[in-house]
Amino acid sequence: MDSKRMMGRRTTWLAVFLAVAGLVAGTKFPAFDSPFPGGSWYGMVAEALTSKTVIFLVPVVAVLPYGDVWIGEKASGFLGFYVARKGKKDFVEDRVITTTCSGCFGWALAVLITLLLYFVLFFPLELKAEWRWELMIPLLRTMARLFLVSAVLADLSGIMALLSGSVYMAYGIPFAVYYLLTILHERYLEKIYVIDPQSWIKAAGDWGKDGIGLWAFLLLLLMLLMFLYGGMLYDRCRDI
Repeated sequence: MDSKRMMGRRTTWLAVFLAVAGLVAGTKFPAFDSPFPGGSWYGMVAEALTSKTVIFLVPVVAVLPYGDVWIGEKASGFLGFYVARKGKKDFVEDRVITTTCSGCFGWALAVLITLLLYFVLFFPLELKAEWRWELMIPLLRTMARLFLVSAVLADLSGIMALLSGSVYMAYGIPFAVYYLLTILHERYLEKIYVIDPQSWIKAAGDWGKDGIGLWAFLLLLLMLLMFLYGGMLYDRCRDI
């Protein structure tokens, strides 16, 4: 199972389906008995990205495509062949980049599909058609934060697959950590929004001008997990 064929994995398309369903379910549609406000077709998607349905599905969609790849490849015997052919360094780089990107892929494709669907359905119904790229900046920012959080969860899933050798742990731990941090913030540590993944996606709290602190935090967290995941992969290659 080569990483370049990741898009063919059934779990990847399941993740895309869940993401699209979450976006549609989380959309607040304007009243259909009157013309839609201008820009509704992409504004609805921007709002849906921070809906309860999408927030709930984030850790599920992030880990489904590639979280358990180490376990499957090791059990099939493909891992040894791949490392011998590619070399440890190239193998680790490939796996880290692929796993990280896989966390974003489901949501990226789902957003594109939903945008296309809403454009076809609702753009002709708008009172005053508006389509300027600067009006889509809020949508793009929310997408970027969602992608970063998803990439973090995907790498965490990969790490858990290495540590446990269990598909259930690879899929379950990121989900458990995601909601444990959310519950801690909502019930016990309300002022410490820095620990809440939902606050990361919604950009809730004071992160400085233009949310620069949030971007720096998410990027540093992602780089840390990528480095940790890569180091663990390289170490495990010794046993292959």
